Amino acid sequence: MPAIVPLAYSVRMPELPAHSAEIEVGATADQVWRAITDPEITRRYLYHCDAEGEWTPGSTWRYHRGGQTLIGGTVQEARPPQLLRLTAHDAWYPGAEADPPYRITWQIEPVADGRSRVRVTFDGFDADTPGYRNSGNLRPVLEGLRNQIDPAAAAALRRLDEIGEVTVHPLAPERHDDFLDFFDHRAFADNPSWSDCYCFEHRFAGDDRQSAARTGVENRRDMSAAIGAGRAHGLLAYVDGRAIGWCSAAPKAEILRLPVDREPAEIDGVGVINCLVIAAQYRRHGVARRLVAAASDYLAGLGCAVAEAYPVKEMDSDAHGFYGPAEVYRDLGYETYRELPRRLVVRKRLTIDR
Repeated sequence: MPAIVPLAYSVRMPELPAHSAEIEVGATADQVWRAITDPEITRRYLYHCDAEGEWTPGSTWRYHRGGQTLIGGTVQEARPPQLLRLTAHDAWYPGAEADPPYRITWQIEPVADGRSRVRVTFDGFDADTPGYRNSGNLRPVLEGLRNQIDPAAAAALRRLDEIGEVTVHPLAPERHDDFLDFFDHRAFADNPSWSDCYCFEHRFAGDDRQSAARTGVENRRDMSAAIGAGRAHGLLAYVDGRAIGWCSAAPKAEILRLPVDREPAEIDGVGVINCLVIAAQYRRHGVARRLVAAASDYLAGLGCAVAEAYPVKEMDSDAHGFYGPAEVYRDLGYETYRELPRRLVVRKRLTIDR
């Protein structure tokens, strides 16, 4: 009897729906093309990433940060300044090595003198990966691109010459709506790529893979619940009755995913300032200084004997300064506790009221 040879076959899962978004910008198609392919521009709106490639069919391309590839692939089609179609593979989250590639397509259409319509599409997914879920909201990428090349968009974010009186208030359930209004509309208006955080990313208890899979909707929902239950701590700055700044100041045990790798395990008695965000129009008016100064008494009131923060040594732009300027901490009595390649760990002793 002849041997029965099992049939070899493979099953390809059906592609998931495409994610797509479009925006109109006050820029020419050539200016848009440059904003998509020039690392000097992409690093200002695309998670600090440099775009790298020859942008010709068959050539390789990548987004990288500090030399580390986060997304890369091959150029399938390039018709500057109208079309760029790429294969892409994620390297930015744990366990992505075996995931199949997908597609990224940029389309640029002139609509009037000096104006263009820009559309970006992520498709070709056949697995429900974090890359698929996190590309569900592409609007922040397009808004960030627009901020870099559209004069009207840039003007709307320009620093005000004068602002009203600044007041600082602790986060509390009754300030829940003010917090969400700030993060929905102003916190990252000039850096939309980070707008999905809602200051919950560092509070999330899951592992790296689970964290990478989270969406802005989930972060907003969970931070909202934490505020309502009194489990989230920090300070809001107001001008004319509207929240224009935020300082995440909380016991270290509350901030489960700190922005500094391999932090010492010391937790008891330590409070951390792990986020300091000021709306673009209100920067360089002393708001950050007011928040950091207020954080000392606030953290002491929560029982913390030490305040700790993580400013970068050199900020490439105000939009990326959401850990606070190092000079503000130094001026307010913080001293360097550890020095890392890109950032400092600074600390200040606090006086606890008994």
